[in-house]
Amino acid sequence: MVGCGKIAETSHLPVLKKLERRGILELVAVVDVDEKAAKRAAKRFQVPSYYTNPEEVAKKYNIDAVHICTPSTTHAELSLLFARAGKHVLVEKPMCHTYDEALAIKDTVKESGVVFSVVQNFRFIDCVKRAKRTIVDGRLGRLLSIEGALHRFFPIRWSRSLWVYQQGGVIHDIGPHLIDTVLWLKGVKRPDDIRGVRATGGDMLGHAGFVNHVNAFVEFTDNSVAFLSLSWISGAEEFTLKICGTGGTLLIDLTYNNCVEERGSPLVFDLYRRYYEGIKASLREFLRFHSLSALLTWPGIAQALTVYLELITQFVRAINGEGRPPVTLQEALATMLVIDRMLKQTITFRGHREGRL
Repeated sequence: MVGCGKIAETSHLPVLKKLERRGILELVAVVDVDEKAAKRAAKRFQVPSYYTNPEEVAKKYNIDAVHICTPSTTHAELSLLFARAGKHVLVEKPMCHTYDEALAIKDTVKESGVVFSVVQNFRFIDCVKRAKRTIVDGRLGRLLSIEGALHRFFPIRWSRSLWVYQQGGVIHDIGPHLIDTVLWLKGVKRPDDIRGVRATGGDMLGHAGFVNHVNAFVEFTDNSVAFLSLSWISGAEEFTLKICGTGGTLLIDLTYNNCVEERGSPLVFDLYRRYYEGIKASLREFLRFHSLSALLTWPGIAQALTVYLELITQFVRAINGEGRPPVTLQEALATMLVIDRMLKQTITFRGHREGRL
């Protein structure tokens, strides 16, 4: 485990220990540039070794794979370091910050022959998996458009670290969740499946110095499209998708972990069914976690933190030649292509608005 911050301690390390008890892997070391954090994690999770230098870990012959949970500004550098050392790499989203970095990782991974994947946990929550099955089974017919919105408030609720507020801002923070989910449901397998990306937005506050709101239009090679909205400053939080096909419409609310198909002219009952599915999802989470807070918070988000077991297991199986990784390298590149184009165009838009271009 590389990086012993909050997400590692609350989600990833407990899962790695659970998989260790099942005999699926052996957790042999943790590393963090903050020695206190590395030592604390090693003690809490009973890991035999801890380090403060990633390069030292890369030289260890008894380490087959690394799981990177460091600030996203370091993902490219660390992925390249460990891939060159012949270590399989599972890295938290985003894969890196630019498409050029992603291409460099691709070349290194190809040359070294290691398995590389990215943590995109929203693929594994129930409503998204149900939506994928609906699409693959052809129940929506030919896909025409996808509308996706992921609006959250500033991430101060889960982190007070300032690295989150680098130039990419909301695009690098929650953008990978929305973009990967949309591309996966659309069936995008590689960057070449994307014809173009147009985006507008940027620092809509005018003084923050990082992207905090962006809207984007993605065109695919089959002439279907996706409309994406990301925000830290919207007045309401949501994570919703609307998928339109020639055979019907699919409404997905990842906030409440529900997925509803609609066809023909909408009736009042259809509105009731949407709310009914949301109530059912909340009750499921209440029964699952035995907590009243599950009824008052976001069940879909809560579940997104419980799917790491399935995700990491799939990564380990891919290392053993037993299937594909959770996110293929080409899928990760497609997500990074959209992220890169969105960032470049929103920064240009901001400069144009301020008269600098």
